[in-house]
Amino acid sequence: MIYMDQRGSGESGKSDNYHLDTMVEDIEELRRHLHLDKVYLVAHSFGGIIAVNYAKKYPQNIKGLILANVTLHFLNDESVREQIEYGNELLQQKSRAIPKDSLSTELSAISQSLRSKRMGYKFLTSDIETIKEMDKIDSLHPRIIDFGMAVISKPQEYPEYYYDYTPLTKNINIPVLVITGKKDKAVGTNHYKHFQFPNQKVVAIDGGHLLYYERNTEFVDAVTSFINRTK
Repeated sequence: MIYMDQRGSGESGKSDNYHLDTMVEDIEELRRHLHLDKVYLVAHSFGGIIAVNYAKKYPQNIKGLILANVTLHFLNDESVREQIEYGNELLQQKSRAIPKDSLSTELSAISQSLRSKRMGYKFLTSDIETIKEMDKIDSLHPRIIDFGMAVISKPQEYPEYYYDYTPLTKNINIPVLVITGKKDKAVGTNHYKHFQFPNQKVVAIDGGHLLYYERNTEFVDAVTSFINRTK
């Protein structure tokens, strides 16, 4: 497996250009640099947006697309409403009708309340031990999060990351494995149902957003089975 730290992430350097087309070309440049023919492209969470756009532009270079707990429409209303409802449940407070233009403000307030009660992690996983262990592993490696912060703090500069890319899926004909968590509140438990890849297999695992760690055996089995079926 080749693990790629995108520009502005992990051990890669910062950049003044985090536009989606540039991130797509970074993947293609690495593929050519390593003299690889066709690859399986694996994406997690927000990375699904980059992976699907790569698959749209370079389908000839992909054996299969593996989408693990991905969003293809960042901060979409349906998922945000689910997060708000779940947050209210955790805080033991009643849900109320929220206007569309107030969803992000309401989610921010709920997230802040959850963090103050040391429950913010529950959007990712129900088990605090998972977070502790992952933080321990992450602390062993230097990393930056400049790319993520740029996208979140400058939506006017990077609007392409907020578009709905689910309509693209019906025109991507390569084999696709969709791995979703039945309790994934980070991207929403129903978001994957909007995907329309003609050649997709969906594996739903009883876990949250971090299935590759918290349900590792089931996750690896799903990936291995998919590769064996499509190689």
